[in-house]
Amino acid sequence: YASIAGLPCYVLVPEGTAIGKMAQALSYGARVIQVRGTYTDAARLAEETSDRHGFYLAGDYAFRVEGQKSQAFEIIEQLDWQAPAVVIVPMGCGTNMAALWKGFKEFHELGFTDRLPRMIGVQPDGCSPIVAAFQQGAEHVAAVEKPFTVCTAVAAGDPVDGLKALAALRESGGCGVILTDAEILEAQQQLAHLESIFVEPAGAIPIATLSALLTTGRIRPDEVVVCLATGNGLKDPKAALRVLPSPATIEPTMAEVDKFLKLRLYEIRAAAAKDGGRSLFSEVPSQPKVAETVRQELGVKLTADYAHRVTGLVADFVKKGKVITKADLQYIVENVLKARQEQRPILQVEDFQVTTSMKGKAEAKVWITFDGERVSAAATGVGPV
Repeated sequence: YASIAGLPCYVLVPEGTAIGKMAQALSYGARVIQVRGTYTDAARLAEETSDRHGFYLAGDYAFRVEGQKSQAFEIIEQLDWQAPAVVIVPMGCGTNMAALWKGFKEFHELGFTDRLPRMIGVQPDGCSPIVAAFQQGAEHVAAVEKPFTVCTAVAAGDPVDGLKALAALRESGGCGVILTDAEILEAQQQLAHLESIFVEPAGAIPIATLSALLTTGRIRPDEVVVCLATGNGLKDPKAALRVLPSPATIEPTMAEVDKFLKLRLYEIRAAAAKDGGRSLFSEVPSQPKVAETVRQELGVKLTADYAHRVTGLVADFVKKGKVITKADLQYIVENVLKARQEQRPILQVEDFQVTTSMKGKAEAKVWITFDGERVSAAATGVGPV
């Protein structure tokens, strides 16, 4: 709207905000400022800037509630004018939860529905001030000083409408749930695979909590449950890539395509966030052990040649004192499968030694094999290797 009106627009965001969320604002000509701090810091600074310079503060949450409550109207209309039994909502500032509850109550008061849904609010464990207040029976929402979660859309440490959201949970007879980032990222993939819906991590939060709610009896299998997927996955595509394997790279030949199909490289499983750090090798393993571990952990059956190369790299790292985790193994396998298979490498670095100090010049020696001949060289100075 600022672009259409020819007005300057300043946008303050926490440093590290997903570029997908900033791309549109930057394209429209917004003057984007990244703040070294949290969402709460950026919001506070925006308010202070507005007061000092007389700028219009566009985050008018009172009016936003009136617009967002129409979601409740649409849900009722799409369910043949019946209110659902349960609505599960991701919570950040709490505004959306408050707006939905307001909308459901208004339609109920107008006589359009004969019941009200139970509202269930969900937050990630790295930023869950509203749910924490609900679970503790508190009357106030204590701010989270430093939110830490992959769900940046709901990383509001000091939620503007936290009290309104808290009231919605209690008035509706609902509850609050806290999830881990690993559970949320797994649900993001499930939603994409099973329903072809790609959401950002925060949008997968309701799906992530369904299983636990069913197990604990908070929702029943025969109830109509609405899950709000609040944001498109293209807003934060990097988050999804945290738990997805890197695509295979091949040469432009049919032999390479056949290799891809024969080895079923498309079945390689990513080291999920919840177990990517699990240790697999602390001692040099045998080639059969490596091949079997790759098959079990990543779903790939290596040929003898690939198994030999993967085993060699694993052994190199272990000898240097590195414990190989599942994520490490995935990285090694992906790089081996991507590498061009030469009959004989032209140049290969065998080893190197570097000696350096704070004030003195660095010294280095390198051993290589070049066209079958072993060569070494030494140098002193900047960047000798």
